[in-house]
Amino acid sequence: TDEIDFYTYRITFGAGVTEGIIAHEALHVISAIFRRRMIELSFDHDEPLCYLLEWIVDRCHEALKQAACAGELSSPL
Repeated sequence: TDEIDFYTYRITFGAGVTEGIIAHEALHVISAIFRRRMIELSFDHDEPLCYLLEWIVDRCHEALKQAACAGELSSPL
């Protein structure tokens, strides 16, 4: 049988989160994903890294907006 492994990576933000903090933490997640998959980070071919960074940052912004709309966050970015 083919085994599929799934991992959950969670980013938790406190008050005063900035765009820079989101990008910083997203890159830590990307590093963990690449290590887990034995993918070498390469700035000679950085397109996969950039697309994944964009996707993670977009998901973080969506979650922060949802939290703000639910009154769980003082204001979205």
